[in-house]
Amino acid sequence: MKRIPQMLSNSVIHSCTIPKNASLTSVMDISNQTDDFNSYENLQLLYKLKLLNEESQHLFSKTEKLERFYERTVSENIKRLGCNLKSILNFILKKNESQ
Repeated sequence: MKRIPQMLSNSVIHSCTIPKNASLTSVMDISNQTDDFNSYENLQLLYKLKLLNEESQHLFSKTEKLERFYERTVSENIKRLGCNLKSILNFILKKNESQ
């Protein structure tokens, strides 16, 4: 459960408990219990912000994993290319020596 501050028109800060896996409907149900429309809007915006934050963290994590994968792949490909070039050069040198 997360505690989300809820501003009411009389400037008193109350808090409203929103479950971590809350749906927008449950947030709306909680906010409908308040008399202040701004509180209702604020709760909706906070919930949407929470979802966007979770999604951005997920995407950031995926991006980091992809970056590490591509760095590894590029490094491995460069090593293979180096080995292939070395083999080709050795083959050419041996061919030239035998002629």
